[in-house]
Amino acid sequence: MTEPAITGTVIAGTLLPDDLLPAFIDALEQLAPDAPRTLQLRAEVNRLDVAGDFGTEDGDGALDDLADAITDALPEGWRFGSHEGDGSDFGVWEVDEDD
Repeated sequence: MTEPAITGTVIAGTLLPDDLLPAFIDALEQLAPDAPRTLQLRAEVNRLDVAGDFGTEDGDGALDDLADAITDALPEGWRFGSHEGDGSDFGVWEVDEDD
């Protein structure tokens, strides 16, 4: 199984979009720096930052889009999301085949 460029915790201890959005975009840029979707999402996060909209419904939508894009950039057998034991620990985790 191919291991992704990043594994483990990306950000922990917060659920604030102001904290999560930049961390998620950094993770996506490490996994798929030149992907058109990465460029589009980076522009969206930059727009939210300039507009001060991180903590809004738009910010929540951007988080979902980023999480989906990160997952899509991962090799088979890996997932992006919160840690099973800590909902505020977001990262790249190996899929447990027993689940």
